[in-house]
Amino acid sequence: MSEKEIPYEYVNIDLAARKDFALSYLEVNPFGKLPALKDDSNGLVLFESGAILQYLSENYANEINDPVTCASIDQWILFANSTLAITLFVPSNKEREFPRLIGTLNDIYTKKKFW
Repeated sequence: MSEKEIPYEYVNIDLAARKDFALSYLEVNPFGKLPALKDDSNGLVLFESGAILQYLSENYANEINDPVTCASIDQWILFANSTLAITLFVPSNKEREFPRLIGTLNDIYTKKKFW
């Protein structure tokens, strides 16, 4: 949000004190995990990182102007939340898949022009 200059209030949540979560936070994320977003401008509450990223890009960052851009953004969000996450956090997958995925990502991003 900072990178896109979207105004926000950061609230520090102590995950180690899980048993002491305030009920108000569990209303934002009933699973007691991060991230979570509460948009006071319209009352929307989101607790899934991919949904948060899609919502912010569609409604605040003015990045999506057409279906092609929307699909490209969705592709990378879904890749990160499924393929990459499983590779990073499942030990047997990490050893087998991580080098290949990182190699492919490196190939893609060394050829991509950033502005």
